[in-house]
Amino acid sequence: MSAYVNQLKALAEAEQVKQAKIRDTEQQTVRDRLTPLETRLEKLLTTIPVGVQNEGLSLNTLQASLRGRWRGTCHPGELFRHCVAQTGL
Repeated sequence: MSAYVNQLKALAEAEQVKQAKIRDTEQQTVRDRLTPLETRLEKLLTTIPVGVQNEGLSLNTLQASLRGRWRGTCHPGELFRHCVAQTGL
């Protein structure tokens, strides 16, 4: 009986750890969505090799890579406005 109880406790602890990881992932996703676009874009560009950046990146590719408040992706107008402001147009 004691072995069975210990096994149940171990399974319960493992489930709690699993749920905590899921909760942490969800919280990180929410934090990423609430981060300003400029910060998200800088973070994304640091992960893209310079050679690929020099070839050019499409707005659609950037939009798909950024998480945002608009249907789970970056709003196209928000991204365009930021890119225009950065290029000085």
